[in-house]
Amino acid sequence: DIVRRPAYGERLEVRTLVYDCNKFQGYRNTAIYDEAGRPCLVSWGVGVFVNLEDGKLAGIPQAVRDAMTMDPRLDMDYLDKKLSLPAADAVTFPPEPVRRAFMDHNRHVNNARYVEASMEFLPAGFSPDRLRIEYRNAARLGDTFHPFVIEDGPGRSLVILADGEGRPYT
Repeated sequence: DIVRRPAYGERLEVRTLVYDCNKFQGYRNTAIYDEAGRPCLVSWGVGVFVNLEDGKLAGIPQAVRDAMTMDPRLDMDYLDKKLSLPAADAVTFPPEPVRRAFMDHNRHVNNARYVEASMEFLPAGFSPDRLRIEYRNAARLGDTFHPFVIEDGPGRSLVILADGEGRPYT
């Protein structure tokens, strides 16, 4: 949720806080605060633990979980983590290759790059106050985004970056 957009040059503090963890998933809040400690942006996310050697889900060792410090959950609107696609007409855009600059250290598209790529398909001047992102499949170098947009009410657009078969990456 974008509470307010900071001004250029404004001093900000970014905090990422883990508030829950189980064998395979970690839950965290990330927030950006201004100098007075007021929130500019608040978010929450779920991450999975992956074996970096084979790319498969891996449980985090109990000793590591036991050593973690849990922070309180931020007071914010926690919406369902699953998004559903409305039955509405979609506007399709030409496919775009996944670029090398999009890669993260796990050799798939960095989460922030999906957001940047998606913003290209929104109308000029569109300024969201909430972003919801569901990552379904990791895109890798050599993949191609097949983007489409569904308008789901006034001021609400869903941008889908899919593979060639229509399966969403995000």
